[in-house]
Amino acid sequence: MNKKNEKIEEIPIIAESIATQESLVHSVQRSTFVSLLSVLVAAGSIVISLMVVYSTHDKYFTVSPQGVITQLVALDKALVTDEVSRKFSRDFAMTLYSISYNNFRQKIENIESMFYAKSFDNFIIEFEDTLKFIKKNKLYAHALIDLPVLIKRAKHNGRMKWKFEVPITVYYEGVSGQKYTQKVIATIVIQRTDNRKKIGGVEVFSFITETQEVKNKI
Repeated sequence: MNKKNEKIEEIPIIAESIATQESLVHSVQRSTFVSLLSVLVAAGSIVISLMVVYSTHDKYFTVSPQGVITQLVALDKALVTDEVSRKFSRDFAMTLYSISYNNFRQKIENIESMFYAKSFDNFIIEFEDTLKFIKKNKLYAHALIDLPVLIKRAKHNGRMKWKFEVPITVYYEGVSGQKYTQKVIATIVIQRTDNRKKIGGVEVFSFITETQEVKNKI
């Protein structure tokens, strides 16, 4: 009788142990599921927040050449102010007329990065005589550039454009000590471009000059 009672008593002990283990397993599974669900909810909230921030009112964002998140704006819209375009045109002229016989290749490369690709060849033709003069006489150039005057701002061929007139006085000095001056009136057209590729979303569309004869400075 005692042996039978012992066997009968062993059965609930084993069942209780199994039930406890199953309860622990279920508890761990529930805890894992709750944690995973919390992570998914948090991630979903972040995604939704970003969508609200970056897509409100049909605004779209991208990464600029400097690695900064920036708003995408249609090319027929003025992404920058008139003053920013004015400064860009002046910076372009300053870069161009800081050229010399021994740095002209690097300067032309810098200028090309600021220029509209399809009209760059026309610029080279426009500037060819000046470049020949600099190389032939082994000259260094620098310039006094007046404030660019905004002539017109308008949409043209699907892009916003700014037309500036820039008075420039160019000073040339040669390795042998010779000095020259030249008065230039430059017409520079700035246009909108893809701000994912170019800083500020602007570039030079055209550069045309009216120049006086070079004067020998005594």
